[in-house]
Amino acid sequence: MVSGDLSTPETENMVMLANASVDRVVRASKRIARATVVGHTVLFEINGVTDPTKKRRIFKSRMEKHTLVRYIRVVQRILAYIIRTTEDWEPAKRPGYTLTREQEGAYDDFTFELSEQMNNPDREQQSYEKADRLLLTLIVSLFDHQLKDNVYESAVLSGLAVLGVQGSYDESQGKSTLNWLMPYEYTPFYAAVIKIIRLLVIYNAYLLNQQTAKKIRVERKMSQEDAEREAPANTNELDLGHVCLWYGHPYDNHDPGQDTVGRRGGHL
Repeated sequence: MVSGDLSTPETENMVMLANASVDRVVRASKRIARATVVGHTVLFEINGVTDPTKKRRIFKSRMEKHTLVRYIRVVQRILAYIIRTTEDWEPAKRPGYTLTREQEGAYDDFTFELSEQMNNPDREQQSYEKADRLLLTLIVSLFDHQLKDNVYESAVLSGLAVLGVQGSYDESQGKSTLNWLMPYEYTPFYAAVIKIIRLLVIYNAYLLNQQTAKKIRVERKMSQEDAEREAPANTNELDLGHVCLWYGHPYDNHDPGQDTVGRRGGHL
């Protein structure tokens, strides 16, 4: 929570379900992001969009188990920040990020499904599959954000700024102090975001391809294998230039201390 505001039990339950969904989706995307599943072209494409001057290398989803857990946690914390500040904060106290119309729609769909899960805890596995698909749509939309004059209009960059704040309590003076993490402590957050969003973009493209193939198979009465060959690739479904917020943007040289969200501090 930030600025002393307390989240409601309902919101914390929502965050818990969202965390579980993030874990499932990221692990599923890691299983999909392999050449034997999506092909070499996709893996080269996703790894070459940040800097066209550099030689492309194939994207590798492999990582140590503890690294995967740590990276998942970064995404969970950013999403928790968005949920808590959206659900429980008064409009005047909310951070400066602004959700686009597409992001708002994706957020509403996802949180509505989480509410349905909370109200119906005995729902079958299918409900989790629906929530996970909605989560994937939400996260991909959060990274598809045109940056203009204020980089912190992006909910992701706003969340990353807050992750850079470290709070401590001085018992002798009876007050809390806030400090920025050192660069070597902060850069792993970027590494996590870069890796995870690439996994999720690949996964999203794969699911879109499967959806298209299923439609073709039914309409043309084809085999699944033939339908998949006929289905167009969906790697361009998202403008990857918008996803790569970490490259070639003024934020690269920006002082996160200028952000009002960061000055409020908080824990996620």
